[in-house]
Amino acid sequence: MAKKHLKKGFTTGACAAAASKAAATMLVEQKIVTQTSLILQGEEKYFEILGSKYTATNSSCYVIKDAGDDPDITNGATIMATVAWRQDTTLCLIAGEGIGIARKKGLPIPPGEPAINPVPRKMISEAVREIIGYQRGADITLSIPGGEKLAEKTFNPRLGIEGGLSIIGTTGIVEPMSTDAWIKTLEIECRVMAAAGNLQWIGVPGNHGRDMACQTLGLPKEKMLKFGNFPDTLLEQAEEQGIESLLLVGHIAKLVKIAGGIFHLHSKVADGRLETLTAQLVKHKAPYSLLEEVVWANTVEEAAGLIQQKGPAGFFDHLSQSVTEKAAARTGDQVLVGTILFSYEEGILGMCSQAKNILEVMTP
Repeated sequence: MAKKHLKKGFTTGACAAAASKAAATMLVEQKIVTQTSLILQGEEKYFEILGSKYTATNSSCYVIKDAGDDPDITNGATIMATVAWRQDTTLCLIAGEGIGIARKKGLPIPPGEPAINPVPRKMISEAVREIIGYQRGADITLSIPGGEKLAEKTFNPRLGIEGGLSIIGTTGIVEPMSTDAWIKTLEIECRVMAAAGNLQWIGVPGNHGRDMACQTLGLPKEKMLKFGNFPDTLLEQAEEQGIESLLLVGHIAKLVKIAGGIFHLHSKVADGRLETLTAQLVKHKAPYSLLEEVVWANTVEEAAGLIQQKGPAGFFDHLSQSVTEKAAARTGDQVLVGTILFSYEEGILGMCSQAKNILEVMTP
């Protein structure tokens, strides 16, 4: 029987950008819009526009989110945008019904702001500016009817996002996350890379790790493998294929789990991130006051900032070493493993000595 190919979908950020663009188009052109498009990952993608209404001063419409074959709680949700002219040239994003508000530190957006992450903010702003230009301004109100109820089934309340859902996404495209599909695809990619004679690998959990590795560290994309929530599979393949080195580059919130001996990184399987950070701080004789702040931090991002300010010197290099040791043990210590940790706020946090050696070879 032929295997079913998993269908990709759109992120809430892409849907919000499409609805905002269509609403802006109606406001400018004063006519109904039933379809719009965005360039996502280099391809033009089309969105059906529903509920279109406009006046001389404001307009609104919505997109029904299609998450493809990804198990997404917002699949089928109504992502609505209302665009209204301002008297100045500012673009202002406003949280309407069902959109959460950030209330705690450590999130990608400051407290008091609508829970619309930086990449979707940029997508929405660019989509609207494409239509209205830079000589005029607009209020963009985003809404997800029923979003407050849906948000109760997410991590938002625990993270300090109140009143609704977050608008998220990094590429606009939802990549299906079937466990079996991820693992099988990763195994094939590893075998193909090894067969091509590429024995120096870079492992990244996802798009953020990839961007950090490419743009900040200048590492070659052709050596990169995206392992998602499955570093175990990558490490097993590294040993099986007899590679020379594996450099792990990832956000601290993902890779810190490996330091705690957790090799399935999905939050539904295991967490323990703040607890692992706290245990590592104990090993390095951090003051009790910092341990208390870290273990009760809202997010790992917030905890990383606290450690940068008040923690032991070189802590993140030591943490990187702990990740490396646990990961290398998974290969039977047959592969040279290195680890680089980063956060959104601080950038590169630390790296182990093995990572420095691998970097010297990869970026002479």
